[in-house]
Amino acid sequence: MPKVLHFEDNPAFAAYFDDALRLASFSVVHCAVPPNDVVGLVTQEKPDILITDVVMPRVDGFTLTTLLKSDERTRHIPVVILTSLSSAEHRARGKIAGANSYVVKSELDITDFINELFTLL
Repeated sequence: MPKVLHFEDNPAFAAYFDDALRLASFSVVHCAVPPNDVVGLVTQEKPDILITDVVMPRVDGFTLTTLLKSDERTRHIPVVILTSLSSAEHRARGKIAGANSYVVKSELDITDFINELFTLL
C-alpha cells in the first residue's frame, strides 16, 4: 500500500481527498500545517509520494517542494502540487521548485489524478 503524505490546510477538501485516496488503496498521512522542519517530518514518515497545496501557513508549497528536492534524503520522493493557483506563472514556479506534477483543484478529476499518482510511483 503506497504511503502519501498530504499537506492541505482546508479541512473539508482534505477529508474528501484523503477518503478518495484511501479508497484507491493509499495509506494517507494528513498534515494541515507543514512544520518548520518539513524535511525532518518527511524523513520520519517515509512517504512514497507527497501531495502539497501551495497557499498554507508557515511554509508554502513552492518552498516545501524546493526544500525536499534540494535535500539528498528526500529528493527521490515524487511531489505533486495540488492547488487553486492556475496561472502560467504559478505552474512555472512549481516546475522550478522541482514538482513532478502540478494540478489545479478546479480541474481535478480524481480518477485521473489517482492514476497519475500510480504512474509517478
